[in-house]
Amino acid sequence: MNQRGADALIQAGLRGDKQVEGAFVRDGGACAVGTMMLALGFGGMFGIADLDDAVYALASEYEIDLLKPVTCPECHQSVGSELCRIAHMNDKHHWDFITIARKLGPQ
Repeated sequence: MNQRGADALIQAGLRGDKQVEGAFVRDGGACAVGTMMLALGFGGMFGIADLDDAVYALASEYEIDLLKPVTCPECHQSVGSELCRIAHMNDKHHWDFITIARKLGPQ
């Protein structure tokens, strides 16, 4: 994830945006991946075509690798791609937006 992606998460955290788990957008909040999608202008209701577009926009705009296998920095499980790791940290380890940005963003 590049600095633009990290900044989208940091801004959401500083604004106090509601963070949810298990869905991109739900109940007036968003997960980390959903927050980055919203920052790129994608709405909260994703159809299949919209979701594909949103995922590829994340990959392109925020330099998120969709193919390279990665592991979780906490439980050391293989979690799939970098995008899956962001979702994993949000949903399984309950990292807040700012922690995800700082620990998974540019070093």
